[in-house]
Amino acid sequence: WVCAMGLAFAYSFQLIAKTCKMTQSVTFREVWEETMGYDGALTVSMVNMLKPALGNLAYSMILADTFKALFATAGFETTRILSLLLVTILGILPLCLLKNLDALAPFSILGTAGIFLIAVCMTIRYFDGTYDVENDGVFLQDLDEKYIPQFGNYNGAWTGAVLIFAAMLFESFVAHYNAPRFMAELKNSNIHRFRIVVGNAFIFSSLVYVWMTAIGFLTFGGNCNGYILNNYSTNDRLATICRLSIAFSILFTYPITFMGFRDGVLDAIDLPQEKQTSSNINIITIFLLTIITILAAICTDLGAINAIGGGTLATLIVFVFPYLMYRKAVGENPTIEERREVSFALLLMLVGVLMGIVGVVVELHHL
Repeated sequence: WVCAMGLAFAYSFQLIAKTCKMTQSVTFREVWEETMGYDGALTVSMVNMLKPALGNLAYSMILADTFKALFATAGFETTRILSLLLVTILGILPLCLLKNLDALAPFSILGTAGIFLIAVCMTIRYFDGTYDVENDGVFLQDLDEKYIPQFGNYNGAWTGAVLIFAAMLFESFVAHYNAPRFMAELKNSNIHRFRIVVGNAFIFSSLVYVWMTAIGFLTFGGNCNGYILNNYSTNDRLATICRLSIAFSILFTYPITFMGFRDGVLDAIDLPQEKQTSSNINIITIFLLTIITILAAICTDLGAINAIGGGTLATLIVFVFPYLMYRKAVGENPTIEERREVSFALLLMLVGVLMGIVGVVVELHHL
């Protein structure tokens, strides 16, 4: 499932770039307007605005859980909401109020290093048996019952329930709103070179996801939490290192994602440039961050957020919009190759929409 989704997402990613090349567009909204006209352009902007907003919501949820565990490791028992408020007021808000985020860009690289570190530590813990029920793993006594490894004989690989997992994968692979910019900024840009870069990136990501998914399931079985680090003991030093790593990288990546959300809001409300003063931008920043924080305090199931967001917003960005734009871009007299690609993109869209809808319905049924 992971590899198949990775290939499908890689294809739609390059299809957007190909359409951009055909229309000489450099933004998602621009390529939409060049192919579909101005009708629906606001909807496209809204979807591309809500997508980073959902990312920030997930980040806030992860930081709340992470810092709650870190405080517990340091001997301070706090609630999840208090941890969320502290990290928001003392960390997220000051960073989001910065006027120049260029200095934060290098910190996003730490996100990749953090993922690798987590995968390595998870692998070590799987093989050393410290969470093994049969061998009375040393950290089992620290876990809540809902986090204790649980295994059975049920195979849901080909049931409707697996579509929840597929919808989560939508969130893992989606970056398609940035495809036009990546295409424009690629050195010696052409579609062939772009396909090579995209293919390698998605294959690499797929392998990492397979690795972490397999290790997580083999360790905790059906009790894997949507945020896998929640499964690990607060007394586990390796898990603490992982929590520190991911907290640091997310904290400094947060304002970069938030900027996309805020800019999308400014575009949606059509705020005149002369009114985009520092004070007004700060007010909007605090307002938007307040909404995200309230939602993060209410929502505790990261997997559900990823599944619902992936099955709705990501489905539109990844499967629906690319097909519609490419179909218009090839015109009324496409070549045989273009007709085949239109047909394949249509098939991919139908399958993607079906998977997204069923995944969201099944997830809502499980809530």
